[in-house]
Amino acid sequence: MRGYRWWAVPAVEYMRRFTWLDRVAKPLARARALDIAHRLRPDRYPEGSLAGRIIRCIGEPLCTFIGWFVDDTDYRRLYTSSERTLTR
Repeated sequence: MRGYRWWAVPAVEYMRRFTWLDRVAKPLARARALDIAHRLRPDRYPEGSLAGRIIRCIGEPLCTFIGWFVDDTDYRRLYTSSERTLTR
């Protein structure tokens, strides 16, 4: 989780400022979510996502590796920012 939060918290902050990043990240997040759904409930989601599987096979080890070298990032700052709330 440390490696994931290290890059994800700043990424969310940038997506809040630059909405075009939202449009870039959305298909990647959907593919990843579909892959997770397929892995957890193959009876309900019979087809996974090749893109999601690729993201998982590269992203999870990369986040683990990054996490070995960084301190944990405080994700709570995403919920206390006065710039913009999470609800749209």
